Amino acid sequence: LMDIDPRQALHLSKDIRISAIGITSGLTHEQLVELGNIVREKGELQSADMECEGKMGDGYMCRLEYAPFLFPVVVTAYKGIVETFGYDVRLDLTQAFLYNEYTGPSGEYPWHIDTNETLMTDMKASYIINASVEQYECGRFHIASNGMTNTAVPQLDTPGEGILFRSTTLHKIEPVVSGKRRSLVFFFEGPHWR
Repeated sequence: LMDIDPRQALHLSKDIRISAIGITSGLTHEQLVELGNIVREKGELQSADMECEGKMGDGYMCRLEYAPFLFPVVVTAYKGIVETFGYDVRLDLTQAFLYNEYTGPSGEYPWHIDTNETLMTDMKASYIINASVEQYECGRFHIASNGMTNTAVPQLDTPGEGILFRSTTLHKIEPVVSGKRRSLVFFFEGPHWR
């Protein structure tokens, strides 16, 4: 796992700086395969809840305790949030994570922001990791700023690579043409925005 350097923040256009930072997860191919097995065995399928948002794929919620090799990944993301964004977020090693599978020829997740439904906290940051274990075509991750700049993030084309960003930033997964793209997603919450 690498230390966070704010100079790695992604500059996706000359005029607009996106508050996003690329972070290598350090997960190996074998760990990504194991993660998929854990999720399918112990995770809870969420796809029915997601269809109303336009998502075409399967989403599983799974408890972090089932995959303890992810603890350092969560801690690194937490440090990135605090150091890069200055957010007051909780480090919660009991949280659940989201594991999405988008299968070609039409798996996708249209433009959206990440939110929560609790009245106690606000979702502040999201960390998405490419968790794919096989080849897939298309299915690129895109991020937007102020609803104007749409930029593909090539870092997320590589399994094990990740991006940490403000949850209120528009993002999407474009349609997968063939194969299966997998994403591991962690959400970080904190006190209400002031």
